[in-house]
Amino acid sequence: MKQKKLRLFGILFIIVFAVELVLCFYGPFAFTRKATVILFPPFASGITDEQKEEVTNFLEREIALTNSYSIISHSFIAEYFIRTDPDGSRGKIAPDNYTEAHEIARELDLERFAVSTAWENNSRFQVSVTIRSVRDGKTIRNGRFHSDTMENFLAGIGPDGEPLDIQEKL
Repeated sequence: MKQKKLRLFGILFIIVFAVELVLCFYGPFAFTRKATVILFPPFASGITDEQKEEVTNFLEREIALTNSYSIISHSFIAEYFIRTDPDGSRGKIAPDNYTEAHEIARELDLERFAVSTAWENNSRFQVSVTIRSVRDGKTIRNGRFHSDTMENFLAGIGPDGEPLDIQEKL
């Protein structure tokens, strides 16, 4: 009787161990490492600085919701550069072009970086996002999104009233 209980306990222990091992790699809380990515503020035309910040926050959230990346908040990077180089250029916080963004991401030893453009004209708001590898600068994912207004874009609504597929494209 005692041997049967001991044997049953051993079998249950092995089953629980196997399930936990599988969940470590494939479960909802898997220990697999996600690539780190930073989204720089959009290169923008026709929108204010406050609107750029809203777009940046929205895109950071959408990228994080893809569950493919570990996103580094832009405010964290700004704080880092202010602490390490308080008299330095603001260009490290808001680069003027793709090359500067690539160099900053390389300096921070990140794996990925995202650059975006946002512009508003007549009756259309457009955003383009490109996620690139820091190692070689090649494009990993990109998406172009259109909406009637910035408010509709931030609500995830496209020009036809249909949902934007931001997370799927990124």
